[in-house]
Amino acid sequence: MKEIRLLDILKESKKYFFLDIIIWFFAHNIPILMAYLLKIYFDSNYKNSLYLQVSLYIILFILRIVLIKIGANVDIKAQHMWANSFYERIISKTYKGVSLKETKIRSLIDIIQNDINSIVGTISYGIDTFCNLFGIILAFIIMLSINIYISLVVILIPIIIFFITNALKNKIYNKSNTIRENESYIINSYQEIIENLQQIRINSLEDKMLNLYLNLLGKNKKDKIKYGYFKSYISILNDFIVDFNIIIIFVGAIFFKMTAGELSLFISYSFSINDLATYISSFTVIYSELGVYIDSFNKKMYDAIIEDEENVDFNKIIDKIKPNTINVIIGENGSGKTKILKSISKSYKYPLVLKNSSVLSENLYENINLGEKSQKFDKIVDLFSLNDLKNRKKLSQKELSGGQIDRIAIARVLKFKNNVILIDNNLLSINEKIRKSILNYFEKSKSTFVITDQQDRKEYINYNKIFINH
Repeated sequence: MKEIRLLDILKESKKYFFLDIIIWFFAHNIPILMAYLLKIYFDSNYKNSLYLQVSLYIILFILRIVLIKIGANVDIKAQHMWANSFYERIISKTYKGVSLKETKIRSLIDIIQNDINSIVGTISYGIDTFCNLFGIILAFIIMLSINIYISLVVILIPIIIFFITNALKNKIYNKSNTIRENESYIINSYQEIIENLQQIRINSLEDKMLNLYLNLLGKNKKDKIKYGYFKSYISILNDFIVDFNIIIIFVGAIFFKMTAGELSLFISYSFSINDLATYISSFTVIYSELGVYIDSFNKKMYDAIIEDEENVDFNKIIDKIKPNTINVIIGENGSGKTKILKSISKSYKYPLVLKNSSVLSENLYENINLGEKSQKFDKIVDLFSLNDLKNRKKLSQKELSGGQIDRIAIARVLKFKNNVILIDNNLLSINEKIRKSILNYFEKSKSTFVITDQQDRKEYINYNKIFINH
């Protein structure tokens, strides 16, 4: 799948992108023009120009309000355009070659909506930061034309702070990326808990899963707080230079005998210069975070497409399953056997026996019948050779072998009248003699059984074999 790049999105809305930049450039930098008009007034011999000066200030002030209003509207439209570009890609990619239900499309959009909002919001903030940064550069050029020495000293500290924050760029990226990955992991963990809710209840793992989920949320919250403090320290460092630079300007004004207009301009512009490090460091953070958000979006899109491709394979597997016999899905580790069985179970509500099953801390009857009555109990116990466990008051996972646990797990699903039973196991953990009797029972029952294995075996010669590639 081709990854989505920032330039691809901006190219599709060039008009709004450049219009956004132009409007915010003038809106943010009108104060620079107002400060220069103030310098002209102080240095002018025509003091009666005060009314003209005030009139120009009022006009510029009103113009700035109008530009901010227009800029806000353009910015909202631009964000909608960028967001729509992402959503169009989502729909086109998820529909490509796969017929998806509307619920799945909504689910996919819900998962990645956080990334889309973060991306378009960060682009907008980046434009705003760029316009402010450009205005600061313009102010510095004007200052250089008046007094190069004071200008260089005033800008020196912001430049030093910039290099410090730039050196921390990777740390900022890693912290942001860690938080983003933790959030994705929390979402995936929650989905897995919902999908395996029945199994969790059977194994009495509710409290354990709840504590695990709460720990994940707590850790992510702490990481966010630390990240917030980290960014705050950078802001505090930037604030340090404000008072220091004003002192430098006053000392320089006395030494170089600056005019009142030049002094007022330098003081006005110094506040913009002081923000240089803030805007440069912000731009650095924006660039890093934007990379994180786009990487996260592309990863989720890639995972979604892979999942869709696996759904195509899942549909092909369904077509190959033969009813009223034993089907064996054969494939290497990691080829997707478990995921295919989970998909079949979820889609058709067929019972599924997973690997590494567990037993309840109850007697054998409760472990197999799960609180319900069954006339098949004794027959199933004989079939699976579990008579030696009948008289135990409680079964313990530690005291049972892997084969015994697997037999109990399979016995649970056999007591119900199910036409199709899925077993993510080759039953090799079970004693060979018992295993053969179980497979014979499967064949005679005329139900449809699906088991899994890593390799083909001679005993599968009369079964329906389905091979899958890694």
